[in-house]
Amino acid sequence: VQQPAVKQQVVSGGTGFLFSSRDYIITNWHVVKGAGSILAKFTNGETVEAKVVAKDVRSDIAILKLEKAPPLSATQIKLGDSSQARMGEKIFTIGYPASKIMGEKPKYSEGVINAMTGLKDDPAFFQVSVPVQPGNSGGPLFNERGEVIGITTASLSSLAMDAMGAIAQNVNYAIKSSFVKNLLSTIPELMLSNTGIVVVPNEPEKSLPNFIEQVSKNIILIEAKE
Repeated sequence: VQQPAVKQQVVSGGTGFLFSSRDYIITNWHVVKGAGSILAKFTNGETVEAKVVAKDVRSDIAILKLEKAPPLSATQIKLGDSSQARMGEKIFTIGYPASKIMGEKPKYSEGVINAMTGLKDDPAFFQVSVPVQPGNSGGPLFNERGEVIGITTASLSSLAMDAMGAIAQNVNYAIKSSFVKNLLSTIPELMLSNTGIVVVPNEPEKSLPNFIEQVSKNIILIEAKE
Protein backbone atom coordinates (compact mmCIF):
# COMPACT_ATOMS: atom_id res chain seq x y z
CA VAL A 1 0.00 0.00 0.00
CA GLN A 2 1.44 3.33 -1.01
CA GLN A 3 1.86 5.67 1.91
CA PRO A 4 0.68 9.27 1.49
CA ALA A 5 3.46 11.82 1.14
CA VAL A 6 4.26 13.63 4.35
CA LYS A 7 4.28 17.38 3.90
CA GLN A 8 7.39 18.99 5.32
CA GLN A 9 6.72 21.61 7.96
CA VAL A 10 8.49 24.96 7.94
CA VAL A 11 10.52 25.09 11.16
CA SER A 12 12.02 28.53 10.68
CA GLY A 13 12.14 31.35 8.18
CA GLY A 14 14.27 34.34 7.47
CA THR A 15 15.93 36.48 4.85
CA GLY A 16 19.00 35.97 2.69
CA PHE A 17 20.66 37.81 -0.17
CA LEU A 18 22.50 36.94 -3.36
CA PHE A 19 26.10 38.11 -3.40
CA SER A 20 28.67 38.10 -6.20
CA SER A 21 27.55 34.85 -7.79
CA ARG A 22 23.91 34.28 -8.74
CA ASP A 23 23.83 30.91 -7.02
CA TYR A 24 25.17 31.78 -3.54
CA ILE A 25 23.18 33.28 -0.66
CA ILE A 26 24.33 34.85 2.61
CA THR A 27 22.06 34.50 5.66
CA ASN A 28 22.15 33.78 9.41
CA TRP A 29 23.13 30.33 10.60
CA HIS A 30 20.23 30.18 13.07
CA VAL A 31 17.77 30.57 10.16
CA VAL A 32 18.83 27.24 8.60
CA LYS A 33 20.32 25.35 11.55
CA GLY A 34 18.99 21.79 11.75
CA ALA A 35 16.96 22.05 8.54
CA GLY A 36 16.27 18.89 6.57
CA SER A 37 15.78 21.00 3.46
CA ILE A 38 16.10 24.69 2.61
CA LEU A 39 13.98 26.60 0.09
CA ALA A 40 14.86 30.00 -1.37
CA LYS A 41 11.88 32.01 -2.64
CA PHE A 42 12.60 34.80 -5.12
CA THR A 43 10.59 37.93 -5.88
CA ASN A 44 9.63 36.52 -9.29
CA GLY A 45 7.82 33.66 -7.54
CA GLU A 46 10.39 30.97 -8.26
CA THR A 47 11.47 28.59 -5.50
CA VAL A 48 14.89 26.90 -5.58
CA GLU A 49 16.38 24.40 -3.15
CA ALA A 50 19.63 25.31 -1.43
CA LYS A 51 22.21 23.73 0.85
CA VAL A 52 24.70 25.04 3.41
CA VAL A 53 28.26 25.12 2.04
CA ALA A 54 29.94 27.19 4.76
CA LYS A 55 29.03 28.40 8.23
CA ASP A 56 30.41 30.38 11.15
CA VAL A 57 28.41 29.28 14.18
CA ARG A 58 30.03 31.80 16.54
CA SER A 59 29.16 34.73 14.28
CA ASP A 60 25.81 33.24 13.19
CA ILE A 61 26.57 33.35 9.45
CA ALA A 62 25.79 30.76 6.77
CA ILE A 63 26.50 30.63 3.05
CA LEU A 64 24.04 28.66 0.94
CA LYS A 65 24.46 27.36 -2.59
CA LEU A 66 21.42 27.16 -4.85
CA GLU A 67 20.77 24.05 -6.92
CA LYS A 68 20.41 26.38 -9.90
CA ALA A 69 20.68 30.10 -10.53
CA PRO A 70 17.28 31.81 -10.77
CA PRO A 71 16.28 33.33 -14.14
CA LEU A 72 16.35 36.93 -13.00
CA SER A 73 18.62 39.91 -13.42
CA ALA A 74 20.22 40.31 -9.99
CA THR A 75 22.12 43.44 -8.97
CA GLN A 76 25.73 43.29 -7.81
CA ILE A 77 25.94 43.93 -4.07
CA LYS A 78 29.14 45.19 -2.50
CA LEU A 79 30.27 44.33 1.02
CA GLY A 80 31.39 47.53 2.70
CA ASP A 81 34.04 48.03 5.36
CA SER A 82 32.25 47.78 8.70
CA SER A 83 35.30 49.21 10.48
CA GLN A 84 34.58 52.55 8.78
CA ALA A 85 31.00 52.74 10.09
CA ARG A 86 30.20 55.33 12.75
CA MET A 87 27.69 55.64 15.56
CA GLY A 88 24.70 57.66 14.34
CA GLU A 89 25.19 56.60 10.71
CA LYS A 90 21.96 56.03 8.78
CA ILE A 91 21.30 52.44 7.71
CA PHE A 92 18.47 50.36 6.28
CA THR A 93 17.50 46.78 5.57
CA ILE A 94 15.17 44.88 3.25
CA GLY A 95 13.69 41.58 4.33
CA TYR A 96 10.70 39.38 5.06
CA PRO A 97 9.48 40.06 8.62
CA ALA A 98 6.72 37.70 9.81
CA SER A 99 6.08 36.61 6.22
CA LYS A 100 3.20 34.28 7.12
CA ILE A 101 1.30 37.27 8.51
CA MET A 102 2.70 40.31 6.71
CA GLY A 103 3.10 38.62 3.32
CA GLU A 104 5.91 37.41 1.11
CA LYS A 105 6.84 40.73 -0.49
CA PRO A 106 10.10 42.35 0.70
CA LYS A 107 9.77 45.08 3.35
CA TYR A 108 12.01 48.12 3.88
CA SER A 109 12.94 49.54 7.28
CA GLU A 110 15.52 52.08 8.36
CA GLY A 111 17.35 53.39 11.40
CA VAL A 112 20.80 54.30 12.67
CA ILE A 113 23.78 52.62 14.29
CA ASN A 114 23.22 53.05 18.03
CA ALA A 115 26.46 51.47 19.20
CA MET A 116 29.60 50.00 17.66
CA THR A 117 29.33 46.87 19.80
CA GLY A 118 26.64 44.34 20.60
CA LEU A 119 25.38 42.61 23.72
CA LYS A 120 27.92 42.91 26.56
CA ASP A 121 30.10 44.98 24.20
CA ASP A 122 30.58 42.12 21.74
CA PRO A 123 32.80 43.68 19.01
CA ALA A 124 31.37 41.40 16.30
CA PHE A 125 28.04 43.25 16.30
CA PHE A 126 26.46 46.65 15.81
CA GLN A 127 23.52 47.72 17.92
CA VAL A 128 20.98 49.25 15.53
CA SER A 129 17.58 50.94 15.67
CA VAL A 130 16.41 49.25 12.47
CA PRO A 131 13.39 47.16 13.57
CA VAL A 132 14.25 43.44 13.50
CA GLN A 133 11.21 41.16 13.53
CA PRO A 134 11.13 37.37 13.21
CA GLY A 135 11.91 36.81 9.53
CA ASN A 136 14.28 39.78 9.18
CA SER A 137 17.20 37.65 10.36
CA GLY A 138 19.78 37.17 7.63
CA GLY A 139 18.89 40.32 5.70
CA PRO A 140 21.52 42.79 4.46
CA LEU A 141 22.20 45.94 6.47
CA PHE A 142 22.99 48.73 4.00
CA ASN A 143 24.72 52.05 4.56
CA GLU A 144 23.80 55.15 2.55
CA ARG A 145 26.32 54.21 -0.15
CA GLY A 146 24.46 50.98 -0.85
CA GLU A 147 27.15 48.80 0.70
CA VAL A 148 26.32 45.89 2.98
CA ILE A 149 28.02 46.59 6.31
CA GLY A 150 26.24 43.88 8.28
CA ILE A 151 23.56 41.21 8.54
CA THR A 152 20.48 41.85 10.66
CA THR A 153 20.55 39.15 13.30
CA ALA A 154 18.54 39.54 16.49
CA SER A 155 16.52 41.66 18.90
CA LEU A 156 17.00 41.81 22.65
CA SER A 157 14.15 39.61 23.84
CA SER A 158 11.89 40.17 26.82
CA LEU A 159 13.44 37.10 28.47
CA ALA A 160 16.86 38.73 28.32
CA MET A 161 15.42 41.79 30.03
CA ASP A 162 14.06 40.02 33.12
CA ALA A 163 17.07 41.07 35.16
CA MET A 164 16.41 44.72 34.31
CA GLY A 165 12.74 44.65 35.22
CA ALA A 166 11.76 46.21 31.90
CA ILE A 167 11.41 45.24 28.25
CA ALA A 168 13.93 46.77 25.86
CA GLN A 169 12.49 49.05 23.20
CA ASN A 170 13.89 48.54 19.70
CA VAL A 171 17.26 47.11 20.75
CA ASN A 172 18.52 45.14 17.76
CA TYR A 173 21.80 43.71 16.53
CA ALA A 174 23.60 43.08 13.25
CA ILE A 175 26.76 41.06 12.64
CA LYS A 176 29.49 43.18 11.04
CA SER A 177 30.46 42.63 7.40
CA SER A 178 34.10 41.99 8.31
CA PHE A 179 33.04 38.66 9.82
CA VAL A 180 31.06 37.86 6.67
CA LYS A 181 34.17 38.52 4.57
CA ASN A 182 36.17 36.11 6.72
CA LEU A 183 33.74 33.31 5.89
CA LEU A 184 33.52 34.27 2.22
CA SER A 185 37.28 33.88 1.94
CA THR A 186 36.79 30.13 2.34
CA ILE A 187 34.97 30.13 -1.03
CA PRO A 188 37.37 31.90 -3.44
CA GLU A 189 34.88 32.38 -6.28
CA LEU A 190 32.75 34.57 -4.01
CA MET A 191 35.57 37.06 -3.50
CA LEU A 192 35.77 38.04 -7.16
CA SER A 193 33.09 40.74 -7.07
CA ASN A 194 34.20 44.25 -6.21
CA THR A 195 31.36 46.29 -7.65
CA GLY A 196 28.49 48.06 -6.00
CA ILE A 197 25.82 50.70 -6.45
CA VAL A 198 25.85 54.16 -4.93
CA VAL A 199 22.49 54.80 -3.33
CA VAL A 200 22.19 58.53 -2.92
CA PRO A 201 23.94 60.51 -5.66
CA ASN A 202 22.20 63.42 -7.34
CA GLU A 203 21.06 61.50 -10.42
CA PRO A 204 17.33 60.70 -10.13
CA GLU A 205 17.77 57.25 -11.68
CA LYS A 206 19.98 56.28 -8.74
CA SER A 207 17.66 57.48 -6.00
CA LEU A 208 16.99 55.40 -2.90
CA PRO A 209 13.59 54.09 -4.12
CA ASN A 210 15.17 53.02 -7.41
CA PHE A 211 18.00 51.30 -5.58
CA ILE A 212 15.52 49.46 -3.36
CA GLU A 213 13.56 48.33 -6.42
CA GLN A 214 16.73 47.05 -8.09
CA VAL A 215 18.33 45.36 -5.11
CA SER A 216 15.10 43.71 -3.92
CA LYS A 217 15.66 41.10 -6.63
CA ASN A 218 18.65 39.94 -4.56
CA ILE A 219 16.66 39.67 -1.33
CA ILE A 220 15.36 36.16 -0.78
CA LEU A 221 12.82 34.58 1.55
CA ILE A 222 14.41 31.56 3.22
CA GLU A 223 12.30 28.66 4.49
CA ALA A 224 13.97 25.92 6.52
CA LYS A 225 11.95 22.69 6.64
CA GLU A 226 12.15 19.54 8.74
